[in-house]
Parts: sequence; structure tokens; C-alpha cells
Amino acid sequence: KTTKKSKRNIINRILDTIASSFQPILPAIIGAGMMKGILAILTVAGWVSPESGTFQILNIVSDASFYFLPFLLAVSVSRKFNVNEYLALVLAGALMYPTILDAAKAGMTDPIYFISIPIQIVNYSSSVFPILLGIIIMSYIYKAIDRFIPSTVKLVFTPTLTLLITIPLILAFIAPLGSYLGNYLAMGINWLFENAG
Repeated sequence: KTTKKSKRNIINRILDTIASSFQPILPAIIGAGMMKGILAILTVAGWVSPESGTFQILNIVSDASFYFLPFLLAVSVSRKFNVNEYLALVLAGALMYPTILDAAKAGMTDPIYFISIPIQIVNYSSSVFPILLGIIIMSYIYKAIDRFIPSTVKLVFTPTLTLLITIPLILAFIAPLGSYLGNYLAMGINWLFENAG
């Protein structure tokens, strides 16, 4: 019974974290989703050509919230876990950095090596789990470092060490894991839609 309760508590906490992280960014997601629908109607009706500049701008309006989802989640998740929002945004920026993003879009599969540790080339745009897991881990690293740094140099050393430890750790291990988790979750949902009526 205790094991079942603890499993249920862990699942509840995970679901609560995801739900509370998405709640503050719902206006951006809903607005972008509605815009996608409007753009589809305008295109099907023939009022806007997919080759036109108008289409491109409206497409930017409808895509921006989804494409840069890691940045939106960085703010909401950092607030939930009491992490500095700007450090969280830097972590999202590391996931979306052109060196990795452009290589992933170009189809490169060879990893980048950081002190002999392979950093996988993955496109993290529109992803959820990498930034979610990353900021949860960042919160523990930040608090652990902050405890040991003298107050006179906290402002300099706490954020520096937090970023130096967190970003390579997330890029090497956590973000790829989160990306695979998200992909398998999406595949599972698609399978349910196709097979479960």
C-alpha cells in the first residue's frame, strides 16, 4: 500500500508540475493555436497565398509560441522551482543555440565533444521535457552551490558555477533523454488515436 501511495504521489507531482508550468503560458499557446486555425482557413479559402509575404508573417505569428516553447516554459518552471528566471532563460538559450539547432536542421548526427563527453545534436525547438527536467536539476544545483559560496561573492560565483555545471550536464545527458521521452510520449498518443477509437 505504501509503495502504491508513493508511486501515485510521484505521478501526481509530475502531472502537477507539467500542469502548473503550462498554466501561465496558456494565453500564448491558445493565441498561437487560434492563429494557426485562422491561417489554415485563409489559405484553404484562397484569400492568402502560401508564397506571399502576408502568409509568412501570419505564419510567424502562429509559430513563434510553439517554436520558442522552451523560453516560455523556462520562465514558468523557474518560478515554480524558485530558480532565477534569467538563468533559466540562459538554459533555454543553450538548448536553442544555433550551433546545435542549425546542425540538427542540416541533418548532422556527429556529436560535439565537451571534455570527451559527447553532446548529441538534437533540435530542441518546440520541446517540453528537456527544459522542464533541465530547470528542475538547475534548481538543485543552484541551491547546493549557493549554500557553500560566501555571501560576499555569491553574485559572481553562484550563477557562474550554476551555468558551468548545469548547461553541459543538461546538453550531454538530460536534454536528449527528455527529447526521447517526449517523442515516445507523442508516438504513444498517436497510437492511441489511431487504435483506440
